[in-house]
Parts: sequence; C-alpha cells; structure tokens
Amino acid sequence: MSERTLSVLDGSTFVVSDRLGDVRADEGREHGFFSDDTRFISRWVLRAGTAPLVLLSLDQASYFDARFFLTPSVGPEDQAPSSVVRRRLIDHVWIEEIVITNHLHDPSRTTLTVEIDTDFADLFEVKDGAVSVRDVACELDDHSVTLTYELGDFRRSVTITSSERAVTSRLGFEYILDLAPGAQWSTTLTVTPWASQQTVTFARRATRGTIEALGAMKSAELEAWLASAPALESELPAVARLRDFAILRSSAISQLTNRYIFGSLSSAPHLHTVLG
Repeated sequence: MSERTLSVLDGSTFVVSDRLGDVRADEGREHGFFSDDTRFISRWVLRAGTAPLVLLSLDQASYFDARFFLTPSVGPEDQAPSSVVRRRLIDHVWIEEIVITNHLHDPSRTTLTVEIDTDFADLFEVKDGAVSVRDVACELDDHSVTLTYELGDFRRSVTITSSERAVTSRLGFEYILDLAPGAQWSTTLTVTPWASQQTVTFARRATRGTIEALGAMKSAELEAWLASAPALESELPAVARLRDFAILRSSAISQLTNRYIFGSLSSAPHLHTVLG
C-alpha cells in the first residue's frame, strides 16, 4: 500500500482510501470498501461546494476509527468559508459521520455531495488490476441507495443509508445546505454489504449502535484484549509496543498485496511485516 493511503478495518471488513478519506479506485487500484473478499464500494468522494477539499489534519487513534479534518481550498489571504470533519468507523459495516461548519459571519448556502460507485470486484481482480464490467442495478429513495449485482445464484449488494434526507441518484447523495453564521450540520452514512450464493452462507450485517457508542465500545474491547495479552519485553521499540500488534487480528487486508502494511496507521508508523 502507498503511504498516500489510509486503512480503517475490522476483521475482514475494511476501507482503503486516500488521506482525505476519498475512495478512488480509478486512481489507486487498492482503494475500496472490502468485505467477504469483494469490493463493495469503488468510489466514495466527498465534495463541499465547488472548491476542492484539502486536509488540515488526520487523527487515527486506532485501526478501526479515523477522523479527517478538511477545509475548502482558498488563497493564502482568504478565509475558509467552512470546515468539514468526517469520522469513519468500521464495525462489520462502514459508518461515516460528516459534519460541516459555516465559519462566515453571514448565512451560507453549500452543496455537499458524496459520489459513490461499485464494481463488486473480487480481491484477485483488484490485485491484478483487471476488473470485469458488471451490470449493476440501483434502487433508491430519499434516504438510501442500494446497488446490486446478480449472476445466477451469485448475488452481491451494498446499501448506503443517510440519516438525513438527500437528493439521491445512481451516482450518490446531494444535500443543499443553508447554514446560519457559525451553524453546523451533520449526517451519518451507513454502508452495509450483503452477499449470497448457493454454496456459502454469509451473515447479515447490522449496526450495533451510534458511531460514538461504537467507538467507545470498540476501544474498551481493545483495551480488554491488551490487558489480557501476555507481557512482552524487548529492547526493540517496534516490538515492545503490543498495541501495534492488535491489528494482526484483522488480516484480510494483506490479500491485496501479499503483505501487512501498517505504515498508514498513526499508532504504528514503523511496523512493516512482509509476507510471502
């Protein structure tokens, strides 16, 4: 994986994106939302207004949780009209909270969009860079978009649900926002994959709680795992930090490149273990 990518994961379910949080499989073939050996999302691009978003800072305290602090690009002497915080958490499903704040002294109208797409490629297609074109069906309402691919008894689908009403299309979600001075607006998007085929049974996915509650729950689970792990002593700093090894419980991401790459994790910038 490139140093320009960032991974957020839970077991065999994970997102690989750029440092802004965008997924662009057309620019980085390893990008995507993966589960059950399938890429369920191949494009996930956030836009706020017409100016491109730029990264202010990035916080990834754990492998399952990340925050991206963004602002529209402006000139060196200009004030940014707004800021955007996107929080991403993986817990069998992908949950993303987007918060936009108006920093102007006047009311502001902003169009916020989330562009989406899927190719339902398997990991071998992604790794080899040879993704087949599939006929993807779409169902939508003003809170959700469901994309589905079927071939015989083989079926893959992904449903993206927004907590706030949106203008939806095959291409994603659009929100027209009128914000008072200093006002904030937020929405939570939940991405739920589903798979079915005759010889394999896949568990149904469900959200276990809000993003705040899940973050606290998963952090507590990690701390409990660390507390129960055996003591590890080493003169090597990279080995002495047991927290860096917690991610080893989540190994599916290695199938993309035949290696574990943890350089994108702020908690383990020095740990690179190559396999195969």
